[in-house]
This record gives sequence, C-alpha cells and structure tokens, in this order.
Amino acid sequence: MSSDHRLLDDLVTCCQTERTAFRQTGEQRSPCCMELFRRAFAGDQDAWTEVVRIFNRMLYQWVGRVNYRLDNDELQTAIDEAWVGLHKGGTKHASLTATDNLAPLLEYLKTCVERAVLQMRRKKDRWSRYKLLDTERHIAYSLPVDTVRVSEILAYIERVFTAKDCLLFELVFFQGYKPFEVVESHPDLFPDQQSVYQALQTLRRRLRHDPVFRELVGLDSRDDDQSSDSAASGGKPDQTPASRRRRKADDSAFLEMRIDDGNEGEERMDESCDLAEETLLDYVEGLLPEAQRALVEANPTCVVRARQLAAEIALIEARLYRLTCPDVDTLLDYHHHQLDSTTALVVHQHVNRCRLCREELALLQQMEEVPFEEPVPAHPIRRLVQAVLAPSLKLKLRGDAMVYMTEAELITLSVTRKVAVAPRWTLVGEVSLTDGMPVPQPIEQVIAACANAPAVVGEVEDDGSFTVRDLPAGSYRLTIVMPDKEIVIDPIQLGEATTS
Repeated sequence: MSSDHRLLDDLVTCCQTERTAFRQTGEQRSPCCMELFRRAFAGDQDAWTEVVRIFNRMLYQWVGRVNYRLDNDELQTAIDEAWVGLHKGGTKHASLTATDNLAPLLEYLKTCVERAVLQMRRKKDRWSRYKLLDTERHIAYSLPVDTVRVSEILAYIERVFTAKDCLLFELVFFQGYKPFEVVESHPDLFPDQQSVYQALQTLRRRLRHDPVFRELVGLDSRDDDQSSDSAASGGKPDQTPASRRRRKADDSAFLEMRIDDGNEGEERMDESCDLAEETLLDYVEGLLPEAQRALVEANPTCVVRARQLAAEIALIEARLYRLTCPDVDTLLDYHHHQLDSTTALVVHQHVNRCRLCREELALLQQMEEVPFEEPVPAHPIRRLVQAVLAPSLKLKLRGDAMVYMTEAELITLSVTRKVAVAPRWTLVGEVSLTDGMPVPQPIEQVIAACANAPAVVGEVEDDGSFTVRDLPAGSYRLTIVMPDKEIVIDPIQLGEATTS
C-alpha cells in the first residue's frame, strides 16, 4: 500500500472520529473531514469516494424526514445531483474549505439537496401531466424555456388573446389547475366545468394552428403537420383532400348517421377519418356520448388521429407548464433572502398568485426546520427492542442472509466461517428502515455477547452496516446500540450448540 493511501486511510478514520464527536458534543471543527473535502475538490477520486461514503448516510437520514412526494429512486437521483452540485461549488468557491469549520460546507450541501429536490419534483410533475410525451423525440420539451423567449410568448398571448383567455392560460396551462378548480376560483366567468372544457378546446385548437405561437414554443408546424398526416394514415402521406381531413359540418349529426348505417362493427383500416378536430379532441377528453365514442373507436384511423392530436397539443402545453414561475435557483434565492429588492418584489407578487410556488416554498421551509444533523446526548435513556426473524424470510443461517425485523427496522445478517483448528465466525449485518431507507439515527455500537466467551465489539460503518469478527462457537446475543434504543437479537447460534 502506498504512502498516499496510508495517509488517506488515516484521514478517513480521523474524519469518522470527528463525526462521532460531533454527534456527542456538537463540535463543528473538523480538520480531518475538511482536509478530505479539500483533496476531493482538488481531484483526488479516492478522497471523493470516501467523502460520499461518510456523508451519504447523513443525506439519506435528512431527506427521509421530509415529505418530498418522490419515491426512493427519485430521491436517490436527487441526492446524486446534489453531490454533483457540491463538487462544482467546492471547486469554484474556495471559501467553503477556507477553515476547519464544517458547518458552511454542510449548509452549501443542504442547499444543493434543496435545488436537486425541487428540480426533480418539477420534472416529475411535468411528465406526470404529459405522459404522451415520454419519448426521446420530446425530451427537449422538459427543459426550461429561456428567459427571452418566455417574455416573447407572454407578450404574444396578451396581445392576441382576450383577458378571459389569458386567465385560462395562467390557471390551466401555467399552473396546472383542473377544470373544477377553475370553476371554484372564478364562478363568475366559468359557471360549470363544461364551460371550462369548451373554452379550453377552443384555445387548444387556436394554439395548434397559430404559426407564430408554434414557432415561439419551438414547434415546427410543417414537420408536425406531416407527422400528423403520416400517423393517421398508417405511416403513408395522407392523400385525402383537406376538405375531408377536417370536416366542418356538424359532427353530431354525422355521427348519428354513421351509427345507423348498420356497419358499426366492421374495422376499415384503409378508411380516412372524416371527423373534425373538435370531435377528436372531445373524444380524447372523454366528452363524447358513449354511442359517438364507440363510432370513433370503430375507425382505427380516427383513433390514431385523435391520439396524435392529443400528443401534439400536450407537446405545446408541456412548454407552457409553469412558464411564468421563477426557476429553481431564483426561488431558492428568494427563500434565502438573497435577491435584490426589485427582483424579490416581482417574485413575491408571483408567489402570491401561484399555488405551485407556494407549495415549493412550504417544502423549503420544512427542510429548513429539519436539522441536517443533530448532536445526541452521550448517555441517553434507551428503550430495549427485541428483533424477531421475519416469518416469510426464514433461511438457514449458515451461508445465507437472515432478515430480522422490529416495528420500524429491518436487520439483515449473514455469517461466514473461517476454517482453522479452532473455527471462528464473522457476522456481517446492515440496519435499515422497513421501506429500505437508512435509519434516522446512527448506529453507535454493535456487541456480540456469549456466556462462554468475552463480548466482542463490532466495526460500525456510517452507511448502517457492521461487522463482528473472530467469534468462537456459541449462542450469542447481538445488541445494536442506537441513540434512542437498543435492538436485541438472540439467540444466534454459531457452530454446534454447547451442552452443560
């Protein structure tokens, strides 16, 4: 082992000792941890790996105490992005590592987590609303619109559309209101949901056929018109005259006539779709009567055309969603009171009318109120918790993992035997919450006690894993010591049972 690695190992051990001291005393001065961060920011990949290993558990514990509306995979992605943000910040801002005080660096890491969580939430919300766009072709539409283009889009909307239309843009397209919420907030303008649907359908058709608007949101009208015709005709250019592709007559009467023609059960794959966009969009929204809906579905070309129209409009709406909201960095600066007075006033006025931004600010406030890491008393009063073998996971102990559980935790144990004149065993385990997330408090100590041998203290890692080595044969009581409890597992039989 090289001298550099020996020094790194010593630094890691010292940093872990400092983290234990912090949990007991609250001491923020951590020269070894700070040196480890300095090496990591300077490009030492081994040091960076150790930094992530030591502090990743703290991040998991912190995010596990806040309701983000994200699943475990999404939280993992957010944490990964936070580490990337910290690395970028650490290489740019020397002040983060200028002293041996770890607090400023951890506060910056906390801000990186806040940013990553908000970005993940926004991305998830957008794609949950526009599932039809979940293809590589439409990935670009999940990206923010640049500031200059936003101003142009908003100016065009105000110039071309009525005040009532602009209100719908704000509520539905920008903030994601449902029709019933529009009625609740503005019953004087929209007496019922049907009136909202009708107004929205009119707006959507106008947006789709407005070349200026399409260009502003980055949609190539020529390419998408061709793709629409191709999709509706099974991949071939639609040779149907325009007068038949978009029927202007009363589709209700047309549908009634088709229902009575006696051939509603036949599938006509080569038939064009004679229905107007209004009818097809009503079909997608579920607004057609059952009989008319059945007739649309009897013509595969109409179904394909309806779905293509819905996807194209969703493409436009995905670019409008939260168009007027400040970006994540601006909202973070507003929350932390780091904006100039003029910008802060503009954001404040927006927040007052935008429930989505208010929800995000409430989340940020919740994150602020949860400490990143709390010192714990050196000698707290602990309760005793007995862990039991999970009934559905009973496996032989030797060579296999055993899963024990308490009300809140899962403990996974495996055992290996070292072949020798006097055999010895090693216990390897890990503690997590029942949902797979790390436990919110660190493991302070793991002790294996046996009546016929001295108690053995295990090695504990910050990620919740532990190892107890060199155990002779016997029946053991395993105790996992945490700040607020002691988890007990017994008996654990290693080797042949002894007889008295």
